[in-house]
Amino acid sequence: MKIKKHLIEYKDAKSLSSELEFAIACDKVEGYEICRIRSSIDESSVKFINASVRILKTMKKDGVIQLYVLGSELGSEEKMESVYLLNKYPELAESDNSLESVYIKF
Repeated sequence: MKIKKHLIEYKDAKSLSSELEFAIACDKVEGYEICRIRSSIDESSVKFINASVRILKTMKKDGVIQLYVLGSELGSEEKMESVYLLNKYPELAESDNSLESVYIKF
């Protein structure tokens, strides 16, 4: 299993939404099952995570994605999504788990 990794420059929520939708659509076409997104600018990582979560909640509700997990929650056994990802993709536990990243399953 290969993970597609994206570095996204956070400017505002509208451009982030467009970039996320485009990245997910391209990854689906290329045959990936999971991707990791991360802000390319470290100073805006908190705003990036908050805006990403809002957008991903909507995408999940609309059925575009199956689930998403924050990098900081990936090892948590209390969150069902992280347990599922680690059971299905055990190599995620060994990958570079940055706290500022978000894992998305299509």
